[in-house]
Amino acid sequence: MADTIKDGGSSTRQPLLEGTNYPYWKARMTAYIKNIDEDAWLTVIEGWSRPTVILEGKMLDKPQKNWTDEEKKSSNLNSKALNAIFFGVSLEEFNKMSAITSAKEAWESLEIHYEGTASIRIAKLQQLMTKFELIKMKDDETILEYDGKIRRLANEAKLLGDPFPENRLVRKVLRSLNKKFSVKAIVIAEANDIDKMTMNEVIGSLCTFETEREAERRISLQRDDQNICIQSAKTRKQGQSSNALLEERIANLSKGFNKLYKKFCRRGNSSKYGERKTDKFTAEQKRVQCHGCDGYGHIQAECPTIQKKKKAHNVTWSDSDCNLSNSDENYTVFFSGVQDDVPPLEIPEGDITLLKGMKDKLNHLSNIN
Repeated sequence: MADTIKDGGSSTRQPLLEGTNYPYWKARMTAYIKNIDEDAWLTVIEGWSRPTVILEGKMLDKPQKNWTDEEKKSSNLNSKALNAIFFGVSLEEFNKMSAITSAKEAWESLEIHYEGTASIRIAKLQQLMTKFELIKMKDDETILEYDGKIRRLANEAKLLGDPFPENRLVRKVLRSLNKKFSVKAIVIAEANDIDKMTMNEVIGSLCTFETEREAERRISLQRDDQNICIQSAKTRKQGQSSNALLEERIANLSKGFNKLYKKFCRRGNSSKYGERKTDKFTAEQKRVQCHGCDGYGHIQAECPTIQKKKKAHNVTWSDSDCNLSNSDENYTVFFSGVQDDVPPLEIPEGDITLLKGMKDKLNHLSNIN
């Protein structure tokens, strides 16, 4: 059957027979002729012949001027049906039957050509039965699409003279649905008398189920999308919290390091600890010996070495100064463990550069995060 209908859907235009769409054309043309006049269709079924008279023992065509009103009406109905058939075929088909004057003859010639003789129609009907039994609903088909396939086969069987009973169509549909409708098919079969159900009732019930199932699927997809969005938001929030915590730790480390760096620089740059006295000892001071370091020029209470040790041991970091991790305490240990023979007044330039470099790296890390 052709999928494309060139003549469109007009009640005033005959369907066009194109060779491959004869079942469609036959059904359409039947309805078209009946639409013209029901009695015109009777002439296709029962036939029509010209009125005749017997003259001198011979049967002759009756002159048209002598026709009765009934004979004229019958001829007019035949002409309407024949005209519809002629205008519904191609030029090639028309040339084959242009001499035909009876609508019934024209109709039967097309039936024989496209459907064959009685034996050929039986063979076609058997093929149609096999196709009908093997057909099944595909996974990607809708109920309406599958219903269309079933009804087309049923219409072809009807045109071949052996229509399918309604209960046979119902049973075929229920047993050939795909897995998505298997449960619904069982429910329909158990809740109803299948032999009394029509195709419209079954298809309507299945369409309702299909619509509800599709709505549930869409709701489920929307919920999944919402869950994904919520989970993604939680993940981003956790990531932001983790980044914020890291930034806070880096900021605290940088703050503590800055304070340590300033204290260290003050100790190294102040005149009390970082500058050597340039004044010369007097002779009297040179004679005074310190009992703390055995040096000369000062007493034990003013001994810079002892004061240096006390100051070094007092260098600690309180919570008010900074919030550093345990690993940061190594700086305190480092400064408190300065050897006696290393004067705190002289801070190597390399150490100052190193501290500055560490500070810059911490600031850079904080900016990146």
